[in-house]
Amino acid sequence: SHMRFAMKCIGKTIYSFNSTKELVQAIHDAIKGHQLALQARILHRDVSMGNVLIVDESQKKKYGGLLTDFDYSFMFPATAGAAQGKNRTSPSSLYCRFLKTVQGTPYFIAIEILRKARGVQHGAHHDLESFYWVLVWSILRHTDHTHPDKNRAYGQLFFRGTDSACVAIKREWIQINAYELTIRGNAPLTELLHEWTARCDDQNVPERYQSVKERVHLTHDMVLGILKKALQQKGWPEGDA
Repeated sequence: SHMRFAMKCIGKTIYSFNSTKELVQAIHDAIKGHQLALQARILHRDVSMGNVLIVDESQKKKYGGLLTDFDYSFMFPATAGAAQGKNRTSPSSLYCRFLKTVQGTPYFIAIEILRKARGVQHGAHHDLESFYWVLVWSILRHTDHTHPDKNRAYGQLFFRGTDSACVAIKREWIQINAYELTIRGNAPLTELLHEWTARCDDQNVPERYQSVKERVHLTHDMVLGILKKALQQKGWPEGDA
């Protein structure tokens, strides 16, 4: 068992953003932190709304967001034979059993992990998909979007009861429904949503279709590039929380 002591406030919850650009910057920087942790042989495995923080204004110098709560993380031993590089996702077979356990906050768990498919090991690409679901939740819950069900839309996507129902609705989202959604007066965020959705769709190609469409895992460089491109665009509204 362990205890925590809060000594100093260093950030605020992700849903307390003042603008959608601040939201996206926080997610970008949290992913950068996830990448650095992975380079240190630590895989987070529980990315959620509660674990991505916006850095306090007094602390904002180099970064606008951070990733916290590593309680369910996994640390690859130095001798585990993990794949080298920026996106270490292939641990030694000695640790595969541990990485096959389903971990994470249900609403944000990657589709492949929710499916509980045989042999699937939790990797960095699954956490990167969880960051995507954090963005989707934030958009549906906290922005002026065009979904006909308005603020009830996030409940229809995330609160589906069973894992299998959640898998089905998430697949429908990344294949069809996400592209029908726009954020009013916010072209950069709309384009970001659609592009990241397409990459998540590429990651979740069903096995029966992989002979005609290759499955491509999300990588840190890929996702950070998408987010950076969006942040550099003009047209971000101010104070649109």
